Amino acid sequence: MGRKEGRQTAGIVAQYRRMLTAAARTGNLFLPLLWQGDRPLGGLGHVVDPRRGMVHFILVGRDQSAEEPFVGAALHYHSIAWAIEQGFGCYDFSHGNEAYKYSYGAEDIEVLFFEARRRAPGDDNVFDSLCLGAALTRLQGFIEEGDTGRAARACAQLARIMS
Repeated sequence: MGRKEGRQTAGIVAQYRRMLTAAARTGNLFLPLLWQGDRPLGGLGHVVDPRRGMVHFILVGRDQSAEEPFVGAALHYHSIAWAIEQGFGCYDFSHGNEAYKYSYGAEDIEVLFFEARRRAPGDDNVFDSLCLGAALTRLQGFIEEGDTGRAARACAQLARIMS
């Protein structure tokens, strides 16, 4: 795995960690684990949205050395049953069209999103200092990739914010 892929993977892992940690802090994490004695075989991370009546499957983790083929299936069966018992109307398998999802009766839905970015932040643009580490990591990535244009713009933005 190259440097860029390793950094991207680390970023994805950090993003999932932040999401699941925030869900836990707000009481909206459902994290069932399947055990064999004192050995965890796997777990599913879900974000629960009681207001919308949804349980969102986010992440799976499993012991790669476990030979039991049913770990994921057992966890999903349990999670769906739990969601029904709690009165939730939707169990969201998240993105992807893996065949196993359809065996539970999953149906495809079109999901739309948008992203808004400022091209020219003004003086009234507020930068959360908690994001400084992430901003510097991103800047370092631009430099390592040789993307001098983005690196220069990032430096200029940081300089305006830090002054």
